Amino acid sequence: MGDAHARHPRTGGATYAEPAQDDPVRDTVMDASFLRASLFTAVVAFGVRALVIGLGIVLGVIGGALRRLARTP
Repeated sequence: MGDAHARHPRTGGATYAEPAQDDPVRDTVMDASFLRASLFTAVVAFGVRALVIGLGIVLGVIGGALRRLARTP
């Protein structure tokens, strides 16, 4: 059946797979569903990028501190 986010009001609450294949609204709903999935993927990728940048900064600071500690007699 799909979750509530996949249902579209133009199809009467059906997902894009439920209307007949010759229904003209089906293509619009299918495009909307795919666009939503693509945008969600972009948001997730943006979060992963932020995570990697943050980890790089933290590991750089830790590495600098360890090098400084190694030089201290």
